Amino acid sequence: SFIATLHISFLCVCACVCVCVCVRVCACACEQVYRSQATTRLAGLEEAAEGRTASYQREILHLQRLLTERQEAEERLLQSKREVEEDLEVLWQAATRENQQMRGTLTADLHGRVSPDRPPQAAEAPTISAGPLVFTSHQSPGLLRRSGSKCDSDHQDNSLEERHKHGLDFYC
Repeated sequence: SFIATLHISFLCVCACVCVCVCVRVCACACEQVYRSQATTRLAGLEEAAEGRTASYQREILHLQRLLTERQEAEERLLQSKREVEEDLEVLWQAATRENQQMRGTLTADLHGRVSPDRPPQAAEAPTISAGPLVFTSHQSPGLLRRSGSKCDSDHQDNSLEERHKHGLDFYC
């Protein structure tokens, strides 16, 4: 009976060891499956993150190209504006010289037509319909008006700020 008890105990121990070994083997197998699944999920997440990163980098490069193109276009526009302003300055200076020459010619012509025999009222004066040209803008001297012209009364009260907003010193 002692041997039978010992045998039963041995069988129980063997069974327990077997169960423990089976459970361990099973646990190890499950752990490997979970690790494999986790590795697969992690690889998928890393791949998705790399794809998003590449997409963001492409978008950044695209936006940088757009910014560069717009900056270059702005620089070309500013250069064109400077050239136009220079051309306008040259034209204004030429118009000023021509205006002064015409004024001198008209003045000389008026003085030459007045003879000592006739009074100045009887002298033939050239007809200038609206008076001589006068510069009226300190910022844009190319803006001209006739000295004899009248501005509309409702436009005469415009503030300096409003007139400069439109680039004009007056409204006629």
